[in-house]
Amino acid sequence: MLVSGYFLATYFTDLIGAYGPFIAFGLLSVLGIKMIVSGIKNPETCPVISTAPLQIIPFALATSVDALAIGASFAFLHVDIISAASIVGMTTFILSVLGTAIGCTCGTKLQSKANLAGGIILLFIGIRMLAV
Repeated sequence: MLVSGYFLATYFTDLIGAYGPFIAFGLLSVLGIKMIVSGIKNPETCPVISTAPLQIIPFALATSVDALAIGASFAFLHVDIISAASIVGMTTFILSVLGTAIGCTCGTKLQSKANLAGGIILLFIGIRMLAV
């Protein structure tokens, strides 16, 4: 989805033109605010994870939409998508393995703080894009 978002945004770059940084700012701000709200609202409890396909699909789609939006932001920033997708893929794999290994032990203590930190970082990246 990251690469798809990049190529979709690249296709529409001519139509968007100079508004690209503002659109990227908007996308990153929405994602950042969503993460901050999630960090504030969600209780710090370890969720029970279901493996039923009908319960996993909404989470997969939500994650994919976020990746699509980030890919579009990368297109507006003229990022090398091969390098970016490789780094994102390797980082996601490594952190997923580590996250699974660590489990709920640290997750219940750090979940909301990680969402807050990630959301704030995305907002700062979005704001910085407006300054470019």
